[in-house]
Amino acid sequence: MSEVASQGEILVNIAGTGGALKKLERVKSLDIKDGRSTEVVMAIGVRRGAGFRRKQGGFMIDMTSYRQIGRVPEVDWFKVNEAEATFTLTTVMEGGGFRESYVCRVSKIDTKMDAEGNFEDSIELAATTMDRT
Repeated sequence: MSEVASQGEILVNIAGTGGALKKLERVKSLDIKDGRSTEVVMAIGVRRGAGFRRKQGGFMIDMTSYRQIGRVPEVDWFKVNEAEATFTLTTVMEGGGFRESYVCRVSKIDTKMDAEGNFEDSIELAATTMDRT
């Protein structure tokens, strides 16, 4: 039985305002959703569908990042959003597993603060392409 991946890295390469070329170390969660889907095509006289059609679409990436006390953030996502910068986000699985790179742009940023002292930013990224190596 093989080992299950439990560690990985998230890297960004952002040029210009708010730019960074680094490994992200304050990310709580990262969810990648494929916007493409396959649907069944219906036709008159054909039961249960006549075939399949692949819908086009990109990816949506939801990332939650912790805020840091008294420090400049590892990436100033607000500046990246204002600059409408296009950048690359890469995920790498431990042990030389899959490496996936996405061409992204910030869609929106939501900030959360609660009574327990959690200060987090939820960053939603729109991605057009993915490359897996």
